[in-house]
This record gives sequence, C-alpha cells and structure tokens, in this order.
Amino acid sequence: MIKPVAITVSTNFSDVLPYSLANNIDFFKHWYIITDERDSETIRVIEQFNDSRITLLFHNFRGIIINQYGSPVRSAFDKGGAIKLAQTQAYVEYPDSWYLILDTDILVRSWRDFCIQNLSHRCIYGPAVRNDYRSLSDYKKGIIQYDRSLYKEECAIIGCFQLYHEKRYYESSEKSDLCDNNFTNLWLKEEQKIIHITVDHLGYWAPEVPNTHRGRVLGNGFRIDE
Repeated sequence: MIKPVAITVSTNFSDVLPYSLANNIDFFKHWYIITDERDSETIRVIEQFNDSRITLLFHNFRGIIINQYGSPVRSAFDKGGAIKLAQTQAYVEYPDSWYLILDTDILVRSWRDFCIQNLSHRCIYGPAVRNDYRSLSDYKKGIIQYDRSLYKEECAIIGCFQLYHEKRYYESSEKSDLCDNNFTNLWLKEEQKIIHITVDHLGYWAPEVPNTHRGRVLGNGFRIDE
C-alpha cells in the first residue's frame, strides 16, 4: 500500500473542506493545502482541525505571471503556480514519495484504492470514475448526479486526482483550467495510466452552475443541506 503526499488548492471551499479533511487525512503521509491569505474561513477550518500532518501555504492567485507567449499578465486564478509552490516544498521534505494532486471536493473511498500492485515510478495515474453529487444529503444517500467515466475522455487524468512519483512541476496559469492537462502531458501517452477506482466528488457541473476556472464562489455547485 502506498501513502502519498497530497497537494490541494483550496480557496472558497470552506463549506466542503471539513468533510474532505475528515474523510481523507488518514490516507496521506502529509497534506499541503494552499489558500489565499485573505480566505479567513479556510484558514479557520484548518486551524480548528489542528492536525500536524497538514501544512498550510499561502499564494497570491491573482498576481502577475508570465504566460505561454512570454508576456506578463495578471492571472484570474493561478492554480498552477499554487500547486508548484507546494510541489517545491514537498519534493524537499518528502523526497522519495508518491504525490497526489487532489481537489478539495474529492473524497477517497478506501485504503484499498492505494493497495495497487505494480505501479511504475515512470507513470502518472488517475481514477477510472468520478461520481458527482449535487448535495451532502445526496452523497450520504448514494444519489449520484453524474457518473463521469474519466477513462473515456481524451485527457483522462485531470487535476481532481493525479498520482505520480517522478518530480515534475505545474506551471503558473491564468486560470484553473488547462494547467492540469498540461501537467499530465509532461508524461508520454503510454505513461498516462488509469487505475480502476472510483472517487466521489462533492460537486457537479451543469449549465446552471458557473464554472470555477476563475476561482470558486463559496457554495457554488454543492449544497450543504443538513
């Protein structure tokens, strides 16, 4: 069984974060969580959880970055730079580990999901299925809003769950989309592997749900209804 070092960007997820912390913490050797220093609710949740296995880092998500054309631009939500910040620290403090990029709203189901034989250090891995839920009560009742078969998608390993061993880096990003695909594509296609597990997503995408590529609005896409 592997016990990865997790890295999570979490801004304006203070509604979902307590459930993620309680569910996921024991699966990880250590957990780096990156937020905005102005996100007082996220900071409060982590301080109240009070677990030495969590390192809280701060990042300016709307700073000036250098885009793919070499020009300075102001980022709308620099998720890539935030992850790179945590990667840089994690690779020094836990140099011979598996690493897991994980979204705040993703719940790992079981220890068995990390009891996987013959994982290669050369590859990056993602789950086969992500089940999306509209609300906390739906999640507890097992009412799935959408069963997303990630393995059928062109870039199957997306930023909600990326498991890897080789030390590679995200790059700063203008928004939160695409930087995860760019990271996956640092590996050759034959090195991008699906593991046959399902993860749960406390959230869903639909026409009525604004996308979060420029940062999430608290409460968007998931209801805490109990």
